Amino acid sequence: MQEVDQTQATPPPSCLSDASVLLAATLRYTPDSTAATSMKVEPLLQVWANLVADWNAWEEEEDEAVFDSIEEAIALQVHLDPVL
Repeated sequence: MQEVDQTQATPPPSCLSDASVLLAATLRYTPDSTAATSMKVEPLLQVWANLVADWNAWEEEEDEAVFDSIEEAIALQVHLDPVL
């Protein structure tokens, strides 16, 4: 059995970019609050936000994907609750 290095606190370099791209796509294609609930968008955003908060290996690719996800999260919030 292989031992896992428990000292690695952050995901591999491409993980944040990939997670951000997937999250942005999920947010972009969430049509309503029922879908947001069934797709567990809130917990996905919380996990992703924790990844971003702990990230310390910023590169241009990760930056762009993170900011795209933030834009999609804002757009979804405006779409689901236009009063804000």
